[in-house]
Amino acid sequence: MPDDSTLHQWYVNAETGPQGPFSFDQLKTRAVTHALHGGTELARSPDGPWSPATSLPELELEWRVTPENGDPLPACHILALRGQVENEDIQPYWDVEHVPTGEVYDVVDALCSALLAQNHILEEKLAASPLAEPDPGSEAPRDLRLRADAADREAAKWKRLYDDEIARNEDRERELRRRIEDLRDGQRKTSERIKALERRRRQLEEASLGVKPESLDGGDVPALAYRELQLQMEHLMDSLHLRTRQLERAREKLHELEDELARERSRAREQEEESDGLHQETLEQLTRLEQAHMDLTRSYRDLNDRAIRLNNQRTDADDPEPEAPPAPGPKPSRDSGNDGKLKMT
Repeated sequence: MPDDSTLHQWYVNAETGPQGPFSFDQLKTRAVTHALHGGTELARSPDGPWSPATSLPELELEWRVTPENGDPLPACHILALRGQVENEDIQPYWDVEHVPTGEVYDVVDALCSALLAQNHILEEKLAASPLAEPDPGSEAPRDLRLRADAADREAAKWKRLYDDEIARNEDRERELRRRIEDLRDGQRKTSERIKALERRRRQLEEASLGVKPESLDGGDVPALAYRELQLQMEHLMDSLHLRTRQLERAREKLHELEDELARERSRAREQEEESDGLHQETLEQLTRLEQAHMDLTRSYRDLNDRAIRLNNQRTDADDPEPEAPPAPGPKPSRDSGNDGKLKMT
């Protein structure tokens, strides 16, 4: 029996005031379309008391998305992520947590798994439906074709989403490679400047060998130039170390992105192969159903022809036999003693 909470009428506490009443099925539809989430308040009366929608576990508000460098969003239904991804309210590579278990996935991985589970449920329902004796005028094959087309469109859409994500990762990889090359160019230029400053320092040191130490305190020009050159060299060395650290971080980020891109490509291939297999299985099931429908239609026509023939035979057997024609009367004979008139004998 269904839970008692699913049998009540519900009200939603909106910004404009209480809305409703809604049935549980209507609440479930609003949850799937993200019109209702974990931050929504529900009550059985327009006057309250109000409680969060997550207190109704039948709504399955079990998934919480965490943006990059942001706070977690309110919990939502797993299928509500589809519309949010399409509207670009959330990104496919963000983390989503399954609140009951604490497991964390990428949004696109969790959503694809949920959609595949929905397709399996649909297949099980189709396999369990009574298709053994369909009505010859039934629209079952047409309905199945429509569902198969919808599944194909859904698979193509998520394949495009994977391809777009891979393309974005490749763009990010090219951008990081370009930045690494710029850092390397800056490092080479800084090294050249350091070498030039080293040469100049040696020249100034050679020129200042004959300068007395007390002249350095008196503000001698070579000494001041030497100090200025030392400060510039220290500044350039700090800049070189900073660029070197930036280069190392960029290399580490590039390796991480390359690994992530490889994983994404592997997942995309697996999802594509699984989608192709599901598509092939759907087509095979559609072919079998169409053949069964044709066989049943042919059997129905044969039975209908036999019924017509039996009905005609029964009608012929029930009709009465036609009456026999009357027996012929006595033939007239000509009597010579009757003046040539016919006389009945």
